[in-house]
Amino acid sequence: MCAGRIPTRQNFHGLYTRVESVLCSSDCIEAALCLGSVAYGHSNPTSDFDVLVICTDTYFENGEAANVLASLSEYAYDWHIPLAWIFTPLSVARDAAKHPWEYSFMKSMEWSGNKNGIIKGDPIGLMGMRNEDMLLYTREYVRRKMNKFRNAIPDVCTRDTDLLSEERKRILLGDVYSFPVHAARKVLQCAGYAFPDGDGKGVVCKEYQEFFRGDESVALFDKLLTVREEYVSALLRIMDGDTSTRSEYRVTSQLNPDVLLLVHTFGNAILSVLTDIEKQKTAQ
Repeated sequence: MCAGRIPTRQNFHGLYTRVESVLCSSDCIEAALCLGSVAYGHSNPTSDFDVLVICTDTYFENGEAANVLASLSEYAYDWHIPLAWIFTPLSVARDAAKHPWEYSFMKSMEWSGNKNGIIKGDPIGLMGMRNEDMLLYTREYVRRKMNKFRNAIPDVCTRDTDLLSEERKRILLGDVYSFPVHAARKVLQCAGYAFPDGDGKGVVCKEYQEFFRGDESVALFDKLLTVREEYVSALLRIMDGDTSTRSEYRVTSQLNPDVLLLVHTFGNAILSVLTDIEKQKTAQ
């Protein structure tokens, strides 16, 4: 979310109701599932608002299903609400060899569904499951994110000209704040943690800090969580009408090289953790 128009609590929470109403009333949509903290009821304005949508191949190919989602995307964009579609035709969802979602995502679908995240139909039952090399997938995920943060540093360092669009800033800021928890969740799964009570942010943070206590990555993880909480705190106070914190919000919502370097360093530490996990599994 970027500086500028700030959504109210009513608008943010109202988005779910609007998404549910539109998707349930549309013949173009076969099934839909809200993922993560929104499904768990623990969301805030910086949460990832991801919605899996499955439509028939016909509606996918003729563009009708995309048009249904477009109006919701425009509403969310106008209010800087981080809504992202995971949009797929039914034939791809059913064929595990075609769709790109690995074990971690599929488990998140199950947990979200168990927490009343299902908006319409049976999205989980329509998805083909597949086995995946979780270590390989997580390592590649971390490397992609690190590359993204690294490439943004020169533009953020530029003082005379703002080279980043507001949309790119919003996306980067969202990645900076979401990456630590997403990475920690995947690393815990690589280490064999089964998340018996679901994989919400609170559980991930607690278990990662305990599971890898003393590791360099935990200290970096804690620093990034602190930065995120400062931003969330300022934003929520503004949404409650405290305009005196707008200057604080402007500071915490700005990308800067230090934050990008910190999250990149965390990525390097995560890669080292993955190497240790791999060595332990090989030794066994």
